[in-house]
Amino acid sequence: MDRAPPRPRRPGHAHVSPPVASLGVDRVILVNAARVEKSYFDSKVMADEFVHELLVLGLEQARDTVLPEILVRSRFRPFVEDELDALCPDSPVRLIPHPPASTPVEALAPLPAENAVLAIGPEGGWVPFEVELIQARGFTPFSLGPRILRVEVAVPLLLGQLALLIHASADVVAFRREPKSLSTAWGRTHGPRRIHPGRESEPRRYFAARLSMSQ
Repeated sequence: MDRAPPRPRRPGHAHVSPPVASLGVDRVILVNAARVEKSYFDSKVMADEFVHELLVLGLEQARDTVLPEILVRSRFRPFVEDELDALCPDSPVRLIPHPPASTPVEALAPLPAENAVLAIGPEGGWVPFEVELIQARGFTPFSLGPRILRVEVAVPLLLGQLALLIHASADVVAFRREPKSLSTAWGRTHGPRRIHPGRESEPRRYFAARLSMSQ
């Protein structure tokens, strides 16, 4: 009996890029890690043209015009120890989703309505050494529950949970202080604005987040 070989699964970044752009993330840092396939950073999915096409698809869906910044770092420890703080100096909310963590996501509220950084591990998760190194940079581990999720499932879920927590916190601030606090909390973006050709206006960004993902 003849059997066709299984079709290779597209790398997680190919599935993640469109929703990342749609949801208004302003920067994605792809970092090598212990459980990342050795050939990943040499694959065509990392080509600038391919990544740009995926991001534009996400922007078109959301009627947005601001391309996320994409950075690639092939060495984990030098990035975490030497670059991470400099790249995210204005991000007081630093979170690392990690299934073994005892803190559930809802316990993170209230979150300040400012930039947040998510350190999302590869398929199989971070190894203990990587978790310790990330936590040493001020990241708080939390859990989405007992299920182990693929990166392409975890990223939109995490961004949605983050948006809800920030929105809920902004609602509380607006209620306790002034109504304008809510509008101040939403729509923040940071860094140079990259406009997709053919668009004359820029819709408001709903929230600013940064992802440090290991694929």
